[in-house]
Amino acid sequence: MRGSEISLLERHTGKGLDRWNLRAPEAGPTPTGLRSWLTEQGRTGYPQMLLVAERFGYSDFLLASGITSPASLGRAPIPANARYTAQSADE
Repeated sequence: MRGSEISLLERHTGKGLDRWNLRAPEAGPTPTGLRSWLTEQGRTGYPQMLLVAERFGYSDFLLASGITSPASLGRAPIPANARYTAQSADE
């Protein structure tokens, strides 16, 4: 899923993930601020979700479901017996 979102971002903007991540600090220090800024830049949907997750971390759901692999993000795998909790989008 992450790979297809990166491809979509590049196809629609001509800029890769690294380039967008460099611009993200312009948005301020919160996920809400980044979402607003990305909307102003015309980035919504999956590309927006990708950029917010890259900056503030992937949700436990995406990591636990295997949609996004912790290994592909350079993180340790989630233990099989770990408990997953929902978190506020702005934490």
